[in-house]
Amino acid sequence: MAMEMSDALKEKILSSQNECTFMWGTRDGSPSGTMLTYVWHKGSIWMSSHSDMPRIRAVRKNPKVAVAVSSAGTEHGLCRSITFRGTCHIREMATPVGEEFAKAFIAHMNPRTEKGAGEIRTAITSPGQVALEVVPEREIRWDGHEYFTGLVGA
Repeated sequence: MAMEMSDALKEKILSSQNECTFMWGTRDGSPSGTMLTYVWHKGSIWMSSHSDMPRIRAVRKNPKVAVAVSSAGTEHGLCRSITFRGTCHIREMATPVGEEFAKAFIAHMNPRTEKGAGEIRTAITSPGQVALEVVPEREIRWDGHEYFTGLVGA
């Protein structure tokens, strides 16, 4: 039973989804994770977080992380996911890289008004915010859509 996903479908899911599970290792080596909004930009997963969050301290100590993105809630069907293992680079927002992230993130979130775009910009560029760039080093794709929808008759 092949559950392979095409490059084209991978790009469609990563470009249309906006929520991922970001995972890191804690001080004692235990796994931890949270849901974050993201943008797929130039082959990396980009997110925003406040620099005081425990996850940022953990990533500064060990930048090896994982990110999982599913097709849930998109037009691309059920039971599809892409998981990356990679290195997380913490980027300051008040830099050209931070500004590039902010523009890409705002465009991806597709606010309906200029006011909405301004509110997103304020949220992700407020003092203490950092951009997280996860550069994929290993990728695991799962496409169980045909198999599972056949089982449930969806």
